Amino acid sequence: MVKGPSSRLLHLNQGRQSVEGMFVVSPQRRNAFARPRPERPTAAYVSDRLRLAEDELVPHSLPRLTLVVPMFDEASRIEGSLRALYDAGLDGIRLVLVDDGSSDDTVAVAQSCITQFGLTDSSVLALSTNAGKGAAVRAGVLSATTPYVGFVDADLSLDPLEIRRALNRLHLTKGDLVVGERLVDPSVQPRVRRVASVIFRRVTDMIAPTGVRDPQCALKLFRADVATSLFGALVTNGFAFDVEILMRARRAGYNIDEMAIRWTHQPGSKVDPVRESLRMLRQVRRIGRQVKS
Repeated sequence: MVKGPSSRLLHLNQGRQSVEGMFVVSPQRRNAFARPRPERPTAAYVSDRLRLAEDELVPHSLPRLTLVVPMFDEASRIEGSLRALYDAGLDGIRLVLVDDGSSDDTVAVAQSCITQFGLTDSSVLALSTNAGKGAAVRAGVLSATTPYVGFVDADLSLDPLEIRRALNRLHLTKGDLVVGERLVDPSVQPRVRRVASVIFRRVTDMIAPTGVRDPQCALKLFRADVATSLFGALVTNGFAFDVEILMRARRAGYNIDEMAIRWTHQPGSKVDPVRESLRMLRQVRRIGRQVKS
């Protein structure tokens, strides 16, 4: 007899594991019942992943998280991103806004937002020169003193709720790190960016395999000791730093838990996708040689 959606959901509920008095779907059972990831996300695949995601939400206070937000010339949109985070609720989350040598008023705007929203536990860390996204994230991560630490992009292309869900998932499963997998509607993402992303992922899989479907997704959360170990050894300052972090995590035997997230393309990026992809591929080639050796 073929089992329908309600039957599959029943089995998922029966398979929940109790952790510290709360319930969570284990990654193993989630993967067993979720549809295989297609080459392009289909409506059915997205529906399944989001339905499974609902099991990971609990109305319970979570441990403290330091959330690093790297910034470079983001004066025009950092206020909107910080307002979205504030409106979503920042209880227990400390923001570290790392300015990577911006030439505009990013630092002043960010500091004004911290005052405006009353984020007394958050701070702006300003680097003296433009060292690269990897260097900015590393500086923020290594400054953290909370049990968990993670990072997101300044444009905040994801729903802030996904940050809470990732923290909940990491805490309840007592995992090492959670990385996002973007569910992107191809119709709203520029074709050149989509093609560059696909080429980058495929080449990366060949020369610097991470074992992760979406290594460039800008939502990654770590247990503090794991983050310190990985970022303390990081040598890539550019955009490809995610690849090095994931390769080092895989080599160290850390459990990498992938989590499907809602993601929306945000216009206004100052990064040329073709030029930056070529630069990143050179970085990835070097990472492949260094981390494997």
